[in-house]
Amino acid sequence: MRIKSQSDCFISLFEHAGKVVFLTSMTVFALLPIFWTVMTSFKNRGDVFGMVFKFTPQFDSYKKIFSREGAQILQGLVNSIKVASLNVVIVILIGTMAAYALSRLHFKGKNLVLLGVLASRLMPPVVVILPLFLFASKFGRLDSVFTLACLHAVFNLPICIWMLKSFFDTIPVELEEAVLIDGGTRTTCVLKILLPLAKAGISTTALFAFVFSWNEFLFALVFTQKYSKTAPIMLANATYGEAQIYWSDMAALATIIMIPAILLAVFGQRFFVKGLTHGSSK
Repeated sequence: MRIKSQSDCFISLFEHAGKVVFLTSMTVFALLPIFWTVMTSFKNRGDVFGMVFKFTPQFDSYKKIFSREGAQILQGLVNSIKVASLNVVIVILIGTMAAYALSRLHFKGKNLVLLGVLASRLMPPVVVILPLFLFASKFGRLDSVFTLACLHAVFNLPICIWMLKSFFDTIPVELEEAVLIDGGTRTTCVLKILLPLAKAGISTTALFAFVFSWNEFLFALVFTQKYSKTAPIMLANATYGEAQIYWSDMAALATIIMIPAILLAVFGQRFFVKGLTHGSSK
């Protein structure tokens, strides 16, 4: 048995300390903007522009949002929930069927289809803004929650299909073959075998689609006008005064917008981690 020398122990300790410092630095780098935003939401206008860490918290910004004055902001939050939820339903329904077909069925040009699905996501959304706007305008579908959810789903589907396919690939085909031999159908295989075993991957994909839709700004800016504005649009429009920006109000709304995504990540962490690790191995 090899006994570690003093130099080996020193090198091991140095490497461990380096990892701790690196991970701590990255954590602080990621959390500092969130901490600063939350702290700013409780400051008055005089403390916002200084490096003030000791101050008396004020709740005027939150009271404004949840008062009659902030009715439009609350409606924007409701619209965001509707758009993101409907987007998840569309993505999971269509993405599950497409991913199952690409994972289990064998047909000519399958690899080309897979590459085409992925390549469609490489196109910047701004490229298709004008034709999509003209199309929606012609059929009277502007300023609609359903239209915005469909647009989000279209741009979510390529990545989500690839994610779901990777999860389905890890499920043994023999399980479905046994069901088919016993007289079952493809529908039975999907409902009784595939979906229960892939629930972690489906949850991961749903969380990804929800967060993308919840934070999306470009489509919401172009395709909403009055009744279907989402929270990011309200954040950009509702905090400007005649001669200044109300940073505390903006920080308060940004803090509220972060809450649903954080809650989903916390409560869905078990499925999220399991889904990522399950989909990365065969």
